[in-house]
Amino acid sequence: MLAAPLIDKGSKKRWIVGLDLLLVLVYAFMGIWILNHEFQYGLYLAMTLAVGTISVFYRLAYGAWYPELIPAGFEQKGYAVSGTIYPMIIIVMSPAATFLYEKVSMQNLFFLVAALTMLSVVIESMIEEHRPESKAGCADAKSQKDSYFFKQYKADVREGFSYLKKEKGIRNIYTYMSVTQGVSEGTAIAIQAFYQTQPGLTVTMLGFLKSAEMIGRVLSGALQYRIEIPAKKRYGITKFVYIFYQLADMLLLFVPYPLMLINRFLCGGLGTMSATLRETAVQSYLRETSGPE
Repeated sequence: MLAAPLIDKGSKKRWIVGLDLLLVLVYAFMGIWILNHEFQYGLYLAMTLAVGTISVFYRLAYGAWYPELIPAGFEQKGYAVSGTIYPMIIIVMSPAATFLYEKVSMQNLFFLVAALTMLSVVIESMIEEHRPESKAGCADAKSQKDSYFFKQYKADVREGFSYLKKEKGIRNIYTYMSVTQGVSEGTAIAIQAFYQTQPGLTVTMLGFLKSAEMIGRVLSGALQYRIEIPAKKRYGITKFVYIFYQLADMLLLFVPYPLMLINRFLCGGLGTMSATLRETAVQSYLRETSGPE
């Protein structure tokens, strides 16, 4: 809430590229430091805090920029693509991460991440923005940017809270999401501890459980790219998914392992479906209510 007004007033593309460059510097610094120094917990703690803080700004900038790149009328396809990329990367990188963890030194891992992040900077810099603005509009934007001081910033923050107070639908859906996302983090830790301590279960089996979920997400994203879900059915489908997801989480550790795999596969597919429908609905609503800029 505090960072969003700053991002809204600037170019989202510049934020994305600039934050990735900052991450490159952080990872490169850590790689160089490790070459000549012993392990220091405080430094790793500071690095984690820095990366986490940068990630908050990055996710906000990405969330604001990505809808602008989707042509009007193609929201579901656009978010289906976005929801498919993440699980595909998890499926590919999970075994790769295990290999790197065992075979590659920590400093080389930091250098590798810095290089990959730099590659993303190059790709992001090549993305073209197609948002026509008149010269008058550009002049107004420059004037607003020049006059954007702390007083205006406070007004924007107040306006954001006022908007959430007025828009009950958006406030309620993201309140629900914040609670469930927070609980899911704790659930994931509990599941990992269960697999590490329960006889007959192993960490490798936990990895297959995660893979089943990611495969479900990929297939669901591909399906939604092909099939347009009618607007009048989206609310009912999303509500069903939320109820099913919570019941599946409750039952997960009480069923045999094959049913656990099916459980996670279904949750992965339905989770991507609800996320795509939610983002499609919210972004379409924001476009309709915000009007022309």
